[in-house]
Amino acid sequence: MQETKPLISIALATYNGEKYLVQQIETLLHQTYLNIEIVVSDDGSSDNTISILESYAKKTNNFFVFKNAGLHGIKRNFENALKYCKGAYIAFADQDDIWMPNKIERLFAAIGDNALSYHNSLFVDDAGNSLERTFATRLNMYEGDDGKAFLFCNCVSGHAMLFSRNLLDIVIPFADAVHHDWWLAFIAAENGGIKYVDEVLVHYRQHTQSETDFFGLKNEKVDREKIEKECIEWFDTCANATSKHQAFLKKWASVYKNKDKHIFSWKMFFMALGALDTLYFMRKKSIKSKFFLVLTSSWGQGIKRFVRNLKKGEN
Repeated sequence: MQETKPLISIALATYNGEKYLVQQIETLLHQTYLNIEIVVSDDGSSDNTISILESYAKKTNNFFVFKNAGLHGIKRNFENALKYCKGAYIAFADQDDIWMPNKIERLFAAIGDNALSYHNSLFVDDAGNSLERTFATRLNMYEGDDGKAFLFCNCVSGHAMLFSRNLLDIVIPFADAVHHDWWLAFIAAENGGIKYVDEVLVHYRQHTQSETDFFGLKNEKVDREKIEKECIEWFDTCANATSKHQAFLKKWASVYKNKDKHIFSWKMFFMALGALDTLYFMRKKSIKSKFFLVLTSSWGQGIKRFVRNLKKGEN
């Protein structure tokens, strides 16, 4: 007698996604892993998204549509979808990607006793044409059980992950300090571990309406002060989370918050240097470049002010 595989929920978040939605839904419905349900949360679409979703719900037994009253944004929209997921494992789906047929099957086969598994993805343009770059060409893809790797960077995108529903009690509500997938990756690393599948299982579309702007298509300016404040909030959030490296994380958050009281924070420097391989693992940089990152991350206001004035003088 063949063993029944566990139910896997695909949580799809939509908002005015009619342009690519049918193509994406078809790739979800034609997965080689058969015991799935598709749970959709729509965040108040004003185009034909709802009618497309309802047409699938009428003809597909495992397709469920829920409306998220008001415009809450992608993070809260996914959070709403999770409330209705019944699967032992959950996968996020964006409305504009293209899944490979064996995506869920490969991630389930890999997850084992880990809390989360994820895969590589190919960047494609608006029309679905390859941009000849993958996530793995941009970042070192992490696997393991040390959340410190996610303090400065994230290689685990929401569309690429499969995670145990046991994580929901820890990750919900999603942290305000960072993207929901980054938060989930950190929590998964600290509470069960992460497994990487070195295969392209999604074609990840990049266009001006994409939530994540990897190639600067939106041409947004970088606000350094805003980033600094977000880092402090993120580190505080990590320090107060359920984790096995909490002692380090609490000290890190405190030292980072207070580094601007000094010209140069030696505490920050030695903490970062001691955890160099983990903190900067995802960056495709030389040891020399990583050492420079440690150096600059330890600067206090005194050095920052000097550098800003120097740049003004050059201009």
